[in-house]
Amino acid sequence: MGPGKGRFPTAPKARPTALGEFLAKLRRKRIIEILTGFVGGGWLVYEIIHWVLVEHYRFPEKLLDITLIILVSTLFATLIWRWFSDRAKPQRFRPELLAVVLIFLVATVLVFNQVRHLKSPGGGPDVISRWKNSVAVLPFVDMSPQKDQEYFCDGMTEEIITQLSRIEELKVISRTSVVRYRDTQKSIREIAGELGVANILEGSIRKENDLIRVSAQLIDAASGFHIWADKYDRKLSGVFAIQDEISQAIATALKVRISSEAIKALKSRRPDDMKLYEAYLQGMYFINSRYVVTYREEDFIKALDYFNEAREIDPNYALTYLGLAWAYWHKYSLTYYQEDLNQVVRYGEKAYQLDPSYSGNNLAKGFNHFLSGQYDQAFEKYRIAFREGPNSHMVLTGIAYSLSELGLFETAIPLFLKSIELAPFYIFSRTILATCYRGLGEFEKSELYLKEAFNLNPRNPFCLGHLAKHMIQVGRYDEAEKLLKELESIEPSFWVLTEYKAQLHAARGEKEEALSLNKSAVVYALLGLKEEALQAMQKEIKEGVFYPYLRLINDPAFLKLRGEPQFEIIVSRAKKVHETFLKKYGHYF
Repeated sequence: MGPGKGRFPTAPKARPTALGEFLAKLRRKRIIEILTGFVGGGWLVYEIIHWVLVEHYRFPEKLLDITLIILVSTLFATLIWRWFSDRAKPQRFRPELLAVVLIFLVATVLVFNQVRHLKSPGGGPDVISRWKNSVAVLPFVDMSPQKDQEYFCDGMTEEIITQLSRIEELKVISRTSVVRYRDTQKSIREIAGELGVANILEGSIRKENDLIRVSAQLIDAASGFHIWADKYDRKLSGVFAIQDEISQAIATALKVRISSEAIKALKSRRPDDMKLYEAYLQGMYFINSRYVVTYREEDFIKALDYFNEAREIDPNYALTYLGLAWAYWHKYSLTYYQEDLNQVVRYGEKAYQLDPSYSGNNLAKGFNHFLSGQYDQAFEKYRIAFREGPNSHMVLTGIAYSLSELGLFETAIPLFLKSIELAPFYIFSRTILATCYRGLGEFEKSELYLKEAFNLNPRNPFCLGHLAKHMIQVGRYDEAEKLLKELESIEPSFWVLTEYKAQLHAARGEKEEALSLNKSAVVYALLGLKEEALQAMQKEIKEGVFYPYLRLINDPAFLKLRGEPQFEIIVSRAKKVHETFLKKYGHYF
């Protein structure tokens, strides 16, 4: 056989493609294995943090963002390191080392930025929560044949909330915030997430003649499991015993305790006459569930009718008068009429005289002192109210409002934040909190809370007015004009409408239009009329208008007055007053 005989010719060896080389390198560097491991392991870590730390233990949701940043940066750093490792020739300059360092530097900056925002919305002072547990009591469902017992269901809800709120380590959402979940289609988990609680109590009431049936169940929001459930069939006169039993059962299930003193205090305020109790409940229903939401005059009148019915049955039932004071306070905040404020004072005083130990009555008495300029006496009563009701959003809001009126914005803010935590949908707290941040010159935080309040109710006069004022201060005049037009269409007699319209004209330099509406110090200052502004300010101060020190130095309206000798004298005096108030009342709570 000759040379090459019987042999097949061999084809030239195929040169590997770029894609083939890339895939081979991926296998050699074990990149695919690393990627798969990171996706699976990272997903597991993320889910554990989500469901255990965030959902169950209520850690801030920013923790999820931090986790994602750490996982993604670690993955990229690992992939880059593996890709450039095992070089045939060692190099003095290793670009992968620089890339890894840069990745971790960027990740550190991003994580630090997230940690900075682990505070309350807007980055305000943290509310230091020391809650041992948390619960929201949803409005009880009316299962009565005539479906006419909604007020009674609200009364049951309110009483259980009141009892549980006496437990200092238990976070209990206020009735003003749970009422929006009446007839809701949202799931228990959704509601709990919006309210920031771990547990939900829901129930129903069937009332017919003198008999009631109450069903209630306590649900763990994360798992959906029932922690406790029970049913009660009693005569109407046994309703208070049912409230006690449900509250005690919840406290036991959540491993907290209602003190015997709290139970005794609550029982001492319960009326013997069920007609009185029902009339009082009807009055509170039309204020809390209707008027505070709608501000319709007919709801206010209806509430007064029921309160007056309660007074006729028993003229010495203190809670009736506190309810009337509460009703007129909300009316006054809308009208700003002195006669409405006089009624707040009158009924608050009556409630206190009848029951001077109740936290709400001490709050009312303190507010009366505050209105009279008797600040020492006011804060002594506030201290009692706070001691008796540390988790009452009404007490917290009332005290914080008084502090803000004195210009002690930094002292008021933590109380407002705790109040919002307990009553996240109570608009008044958010709007006044926003004015506190505005007084500190922190306009971004102010806008955040104003927009949160606005989103809760875009037709609320307070939201529209305060947001319009903010837009004037930050120079967004077109937005301010739109908001003021909306406010005028909804509530044309709203007390700040004319003043804010004048300020808008002044900020735009429209002198004649501004001064035809209002000739306040703020309007003159915005127009740049320094002498007139200072004269007006001195006149207003003599008439009792209070200019807080922090507002004088942070309000953009007074920017053109800075450096003027008269203005600096006013600021200096205001600073001394501020320091006195801060020393006296800045560390009360």
